[in-house]
Amino acid sequence: MRFTIEYDMEKKEGFMVPGSFEMDEAKGVSDEKEVYRKALRHTTQERMAEDERLKAEGELAKRVMTARRMKDMADRFSFLSDFRADGYYVFVATSKDELIDEGFALHHCVGRMDYDKRQADGQSVICFLRRESAPDVPYVTVEVKVSDRLSVSQCYGDRDRVIPEVDGFVKGWMKYANAQMRKVS
Repeated sequence: MRFTIEYDMEKKEGFMVPGSFEMDEAKGVSDEKEVYRKALRHTTQERMAEDERLKAEGELAKRVMTARRMKDMADRFSFLSDFRADGYYVFVATSKDELIDEGFALHHCVGRMDYDKRQADGQSVICFLRRESAPDVPYVTVEVKVSDRLSVSQCYGDRDRVIPEVDGFVKGWMKYANAQMRKVS
C-alpha cells in the first residue's frame, strides 16, 4: 500500500492520503498503523523544527527592526546631544548594547526593561548624561518622554539614585531641547 503523510498547520495534526509512501516489510514494519505512526512522528518532528526555525527567524527579524527603529529615533533626536553646560553633556543611546552596558555600569534596569522598544516605538528617548571630565564613565541615565513637548520621565545615577547636582543642567537642557524640537517640527 502507498500513501503520503500530510500535515494540517492550523489543526497541528497529520493524516494519511493515498499516494507515495510504501510500507516496508523488510524493515520490520508490516502494519499500516505502525508505518503511519512512524511517518507521522517524523513529519511532526520536521514540522516542529521548521516552526521553531521560523519562530527564531521572526524573533531575529523583530530584534533587527527594533534596533533599526531605535537608531532612527536616535538620529531624529540627535539635537539632544548638542547641549553642553556646567561641565556636563548628553548623548542619545543608539543601541540595546549601549543600554545594557549603561544599566550594568550603573546597576539599574535600563538595559533589561524594554527601553529599546520604548525608543523604537517613539515613546521616549534614552540619553546618557556624562561629566566632560570623564566622558567614558557612565554617570546618569535620562529617559526623555516624547510628546508635543519633551520632558524628563526618569533621571537616575548609580543604583537609581537621584543626583541633585545635575538638576540645573537637566532643566537648561530640556529648555534647549524643546526650543530645538519646535524648530524641526
